Formats: sequence, C-alpha cells, structure tokens
Amino acid sequence: SMYRRDFIKLKAMKKLVLLLSAFPLYGGELILAERGKPAEYTIVLPAEPSPSQRYAAEELQSFTEQMTGVRLPIAGATQTVSTKTIRLGCTTEPRLGTDGFRLCTDGTNLEVCASSVRGTLYGVYEILETYGGCRWYSSWHSVIPKVDRLTVPDTLDDVQIPAFPHREPFWFDMFNGDFAARNRANGPSMKVTAKHGGPAGRFGGGLGNCHTFQRLLPSSKYGVEHPEYFALRDGVRLVAQPKQSDDFVTQPCLTNPDVLRIVTSNVLAAIRRDPTATYYGVSQNDNGKFCTCPACAAIDAEEESHAGTMVRFVNAVAAAVEKEFPDKIIEFLAYRYTRKPPKFTKLRDNVMPCLCSIECDFSRPLDESKFPANISFVADMKGWAAQAKRLYVWDYVTDFHNYPAPMANVYALQGNAKFMRDHGVQAYFTQGDRQGSHAGFSDLKAWLLAKWMWNPDRPMKPLLDDFFAGCYGPAAPFVRDYFEKVHAYTRAYTAESPDHALFCEPPGLNKGVPEAFWIEAGRLLDPAAAAVAGQDAYAFNVRFVRFGADYMRLETARKTQAPVVDLSGSPRSAETTADLCATAQRALAFFAAHPTIRICSSMPRQANVISAWRQLAARTEPRTDGVLEDAFIGFNSDRRVSRVKDPTAADGSALRFADPIPRWSSMTALSSVAFRPGRLCRLQIRVRVDAPVMQKGNALTAGIYDPQAKKHRAEIAVPVARATASYADFTSAPFNPDELSESAYLFIGDGYFKTSGDESPHPVYVDSVKFIPVEK
Repeated sequence: SMYRRDFIKLKAMKKLVLLLSAFPLYGGELILAERGKPAEYTIVLPAEPSPSQRYAAEELQSFTEQMTGVRLPIAGATQTVSTKTIRLGCTTEPRLGTDGFRLCTDGTNLEVCASSVRGTLYGVYEILETYGGCRWYSSWHSVIPKVDRLTVPDTLDDVQIPAFPHREPFWFDMFNGDFAARNRANGPSMKVTAKHGGPAGRFGGGLGNCHTFQRLLPSSKYGVEHPEYFALRDGVRLVAQPKQSDDFVTQPCLTNPDVLRIVTSNVLAAIRRDPTATYYGVSQNDNGKFCTCPACAAIDAEEESHAGTMVRFVNAVAAAVEKEFPDKIIEFLAYRYTRKPPKFTKLRDNVMPCLCSIECDFSRPLDESKFPANISFVADMKGWAAQAKRLYVWDYVTDFHNYPAPMANVYALQGNAKFMRDHGVQAYFTQGDRQGSHAGFSDLKAWLLAKWMWNPDRPMKPLLDDFFAGCYGPAAPFVRDYFEKVHAYTRAYTAESPDHALFCEPPGLNKGVPEAFWIEAGRLLDPAAAAVAGQDAYAFNVRFVRFGADYMRLETARKTQAPVVDLSGSPRSAETTADLCATAQRALAFFAAHPTIRICSSMPRQANVISAWRQLAARTEPRTDGVLEDAFIGFNSDRRVSRVKDPTAADGSALRFADPIPRWSSMTALSSVAFRPGRLCRLQIRVRVDAPVMQKGNALTAGIYDPQAKKHRAEIAVPVARATASYADFTSAPFNPDELSESAYLFIGDGYFKTSGDESPHPVYVDSVKFIPVEK
C-alpha cells in the first residue's frame, strides 16, 4: 500500500541522515558532542537559575549522553569556562513571554534566550528533538537515537512563540509531568512541577474550571430556608434532595440579589484562601435547568440568549473582585444553553468565557463541517472573540461512552487548532480520556495536540509518518492502513448528510464504520503483530491498537450476536461464538494487565461491559428464560452498592443496596438483552430486605430509562410495607422494546420517577431481574 511505500522511504531517509552525520561533506555546523571524543562544550546556567533552568541543563546533559556517550559538564554563570558554551537563559526578549525561546549561535557558541519560567526548558527540548532526533511519543515509549554527533547549524537563529499561552491536551498520559513538559504542555492538570516551570493559568480556591455553582451556592445549605435562591421551573423551585447533587438538579436564580451577595462573598473568600492562582470559576451546574422566573426570563429574552443572565451575574461578581484583586480573572462556561453570547451586555475585562463544543461533529474541523451545531458554534465563537479580552475553549477529543474506540477525529485536530488560534483563543483545553489510559489512539492524539497547540501550522503528514514509524516500527504500515480505513469510513458517513456526525457523547457506538469492518480489523492487524514479534516496545503499542479494535468487535456484537439474555429466538452461529470468545479473552487479558484502563466514563456501564465479555470469554450461552442475574447487572460501588454472597438467592449472590439508596446506584445497558421484534415485555425484579418493615414510601424503585427519548418505561416501585426478609417478585406494566433507543438502560434504586419518601430503613437485596414476554 501507499503507507508501506512511505514507510520504506522514511527508513531510507533516516539511514541517509545517519550516513551524512558520520561523514560530514559540508561545513556550517557546530558539533555539540561527538562520540568517542572529550566534551568540547559546557552547559552554562544563568546567574540565578530557576528550578526549570537547572532541570533544562540536566535534561540536555542526560539526553546528550544517551545519544552520543558524551557527558557535557554544567557550570554556573560565575565559573571560568575554557570550552565552547551552550548558554541557557540568556537575556530574554519581551516578545518571548514565559514560554517562547530564541536559539542562536555566534559561529562558535550556542545560546538559549528565554525566560526563567518555562522558555529555557522548552528551548532545550527543541534542540534535542529537532537536532538530536529525540521523540517522546508517550509516557511509556520514547525514542532516543544513538548518533555519532549532536550538531546544530552554525548560523542558527530560531525564534519560537507558542500559538496558545495555555496548552492543555487533557489526556491521562499527559498527567505525567516529565512527558507533558517534553511536549511543551503547560496546563494546570498536567502535574508540571517547579522543575517543569509550573502550570500556566491555574484555577484556584478549590473551585476548579467548571460547574462551580454547586460549591458556591449549595442547596444543601440554603435550599430549605431559601428555595427562592434556586431555579424556578414549571412553577417549582428546584432544590436538590438529600444525597442528590446540585450539579444535575438545579441552577441558581441569577437575578436574586441575595444569590449575588452570597456567591460574591464565597468567591472572594476562595481568592483569599488561594491568592496565587490566575483564574477562579463561576459557572453553571451541569444541567439545562436555568431559571425561568419572570426577572431571569425577561433578561434572557432581551439578550436573546440564556447567557444574558449569566454574563450580567458574572460581570457583577467580577466587578467586586476587581476592587480587591485587580489581577484575578473570573471564568465562566459558555456551555450548552449559555453558549450563544448575549446581544447587548459585554464582558468586563477581568471576565473570561470558556466556550464549549460538546454538541458538535468532530469528524472534520469545527469550521468545515456542515453539521448544524458546528455552524452555530462557529457563529458563537466569532461573537465571543469579538468582545473577550481573553478566550478559553473547551474542546472534546474522545468518545466518553466508548473510550477504547478509535474515534476517527485525527484529521479534524489541526484545523481546530488553527481555527482557535485565528480567533484569539489564549487557553486551549482538549478533553480526552482523563479517567484512564489507553483510549483509542490516545497516545497519537495527545502527541499531535501538543505539537499543534505550540504551532498549528506544522504539516500533518510528516507528523503522522514520524509517529507511526517511531511507535510501531516494522508494524507501522499495517497499523497505518487500519487507522486510515477507520477515518475514511467515518468521514464518508458524515459527508453523506448534514445530519450525520461524529459525537463525543454518542447514544450508542458512533456510526459510520460498518460492523463487518471490525471483524476484518483483526485480519488487518494480525500482520502488524507478526511484524514486531519479540520486539516488546513495538509489540505493546500494536496490542494497544488491537484492544481498540477488539472493543469495537465485542460492542457491536453484544446486542445482536452475543446478548446476556436472548429472547429473540434467533439461532447463533458456532463460528461467531468461537470468534467472539477468542476476542473477549484477548481483550480481558489486556484489560486485566493494565488496571488504569477505563472503558467509559460510567463505572456501572464499565462493570456491565466487562461482565458481558467474561460471559463471551467463557463461551457461556445466553439465558433464554429472560433472567438477568446480578452478575450482569451494572452497579456503582461509590453509591454504596456491592455484590455479596446470599445463600437465599437463586445463584448464591445478590446486589446489596445500602440505606438510603442514592441516585445512579445501578445502571445496565439494555444492549445486554436481545428482544423479539414486535413482542411486548414486562420487567420483574426479585427483592428482599433484612427484616420486615412497616413504614410508608418505597424500599426500592426500578425501571427502564431512555435518555434519547427522555422517557421512563416499565416502572416498578417496591413499597416498604411489602418488602420482606424473603425474596419476592415485583412486576411492571408491559413495555415495547421496539420503542427503546440504543442508549436505553435498566436502573435500580435511583428513584427517578418518585423521590419523596423513597428510602428504606434497611439494606435492600436484589437477586435478579427478569424480562417476561407478553403472550399475544
């Protein structure tokens, strides 16, 4: 294929470079270190070096020795040096800021002119990467070449200033401070310490950068006595119930003067506690329940955006902050219902909007896709950019419901970075899988994003060629074929219709790649594994890619080919069963070997997925009696739910729900169940409590929730008065499985459709759930 030919050419070019370095046929270079010869250069620190400048000297010394075998000495500014010099942190220029640098030579010596914050360190990494060939592709995979010479041009004069002062590729791997710094990522989540120059733009006061109203105005503190502080919806003030989070339930009433007073006071207190940060977040909770009281509604109508009340409120907080802390910035989210800028009210200079792209299509650059949400996002971006003194963008670069999936968005990343740069974005945050490692092509995406956050104009193809060759070695052509096919399928799908998109929060699996491809993907990647057999570093990276393909094979098959409960009556292919068994065994082995992997953002769903894989790996046939045992019911251990031994349960185990039962306790995707088309079903849950109880309310609630349709079905309430020490069955009204979307799930214990009085004074045990076909 073309990628195999490119790979061969790339190897030939690398050999030529090494040959020329061994036999210099031309002058014009400084030889900083030469294998087998004494050090001719000394690394010279500035008079009062910062921790990052000392670390820069150590990194240059260490990697030069690894490459050439020559250990360059390090000297202080006042020491007498008889050799040629590499001077770090020379007099800087204002235009370079904290992170920029200038590399220049005088024909004999090399200077790194930069600030003492991060610029000197970044200048050293430029020397090592561009002139030494060092690559830091991931926290676990670096390429430090063995070379005869480390050289730079003797007429070098290179000035580099990053496109974005605040650069945050928010991936799990980037939380390694050394790896982040070597790729010039400086966001506050990167865990860059003093030796790395510290983070840029830290959010302070314990508030964070999003959904801070739940901390600034908690309804648990104010809601009982002052419900008027919170959003009015359909004539009711929304106040979170005990054990509920404000984040999903309510918003403040932003026109209430007491709300402004309390939030302002709490923001000022947060700044006083932590005065060294740059930003302090004042932003909406993560729900769409904005206040519709007459005062709030009037402002939003006038401003033609729900950002009207938000911006007026945040401006008022920022005005008070400026009096005491004129250098602090108040940040807020322009997110979902507040994404459109207000028509009249303008931002204060000490206010920074954070524009979020969560609804968009990510298969193409935001300003190239014809998807309606992208078109409106571009308009909103231009509106905020026209008035914001500083602009923060929160972009999305992973599939939160399917982290291992090879989300085909790589060809959108550079265009997005250019678009942000061209519209004056200063802080660029791209949310990947921060919860765990080994999301689909996460190493490639983190590396590319770091490169383009520094310079969005770097050409794409050389970077892709570099990464694939460096990470996969002889397997690079095969992995590249797989990568390109996934992207081609997705881009073709999203080009078919303006309604097609690649989402970061798909209701099921992202569409576009045909199911048959995931069966073929194994055959595409088998030669990759064979090509690197015995080469552990390359083999691991190939196995990482294969895990993503295996995930898609298993997930596309779970509903139609490998359900836990099968009521469809369709025969199963023995060949398919064997293939899925081998795939599940391989995926589980990789998952078990790497405990930092996350399957998705929801732990209950992850538990459900892994349970289904284990069934496939054991060649267990699906249940045809409609029973979903507790072993296959997803639960959230953080919500006081556990799987326990119970000799009175049918299979000897049960789920134990502690008192009281909180929301989001148990969620199980209905992709585990294959229903017969056109056949209604009832839901039945088998429940007991430790002792008989005689109180009002419900011991447990259960049912099916369809987030796409926003409807509950098959609701079951287990009254406390009927809950006994022995297991009893509770059954729902009929529901139609054909009406359910791919994102529908079974919930237990959440109390979705009734919360008042829905708690038991005793732990509740669930043996199983049963789906009962309704006979015609």
